Amino acid sequence: MNHCGVVAFAGHMIDQTNRSASRFPPAAEPAVRARIRTALQKLRPSAAISSAACGGDIIFAEEALRYGTALYVILPFANRADFIRHSVAYAGVHWIERFHHVCDHATVTPYIVKPGSYRHDQDFEDNQRALIFFALGMAAAHNLRPVGLILCDVLQLGTQIGGTRSFLEMCRDLDIAYEMIDIAALR
Repeated sequence: MNHCGVVAFAGHMIDQTNRSASRFPPAAEPAVRARIRTALQKLRPSAAISSAACGGDIIFAEEALRYGTALYVILPFANRADFIRHSVAYAGVHWIERFHHVCDHATVTPYIVKPGSYRHDQDFEDNQRALIFFALGMAAAHNLRPVGLILCDVLQLGTQIGGTRSFLEMCRDLDIAYEMIDIAALR
């Protein structure tokens, strides 16, 4: 297969039940999965890179595994239980099982950005940087192009550090090609 690039992914997490404005409701998962699958088929990546939060990350990782590409998972800190508590558990036990599945089936043991546990939202910002720079390095090593794949609602990107907005801004700042999947159109 002729590979076109290395795809780094960032996207919204599944909505928490108390979210005031719906962004990624659980009912949108099948449509999101279909769009991610289509994007992977179009991009034909030699490697897929993401974190493993509930929602976009895990769906992307599952589709990368299904597609048969090398999957690299990057977590912001070493304490997996703490990551699950912050970024997975609220969505339900089935998301925790899916988290373990993608981590266990990644090409290598998930990379860790920092030792220890969650300290600050900056941990998630540093994780976004790690995703981008890992993709840049892998693409350079294989003479491929890095591509960002971003699942978001542009009107609800938020302002917190370490989120999807940070990933999008890094792609723009570093002149990395990216494709957007508009979750608003899939709701």
